[in-house]
Amino acid sequence: MTQSDKPVTAIESLPDRETMYAALVERDSSFEGVFVAAIRTTGIFCRPSCSARKPKPENVEYFPDAKTALANGYRECKVW
Repeated sequence: MTQSDKPVTAIESLPDRETMYAALVERDSSFEGVFVAAIRTTGIFCRPSCSARKPKPENVEYFPDAKTALANGYRECKVW
């Protein structure tokens, strides 16, 4: 399998889901560059400090960066 054939997935070195969701809800800018949050129900991803309405935790998928979220079919938040 070549590098381009591999599925694009989140890196296992991300903080745990509870920590990332708390950072998202609190709009914690110290997590900028650590992860992006992708919302399954909207197909949009946001930075941790985004001012958009916060999703239910079960609707959030986390990625290490915008490039990975884009590769997984999400689009960038307009509030970005």
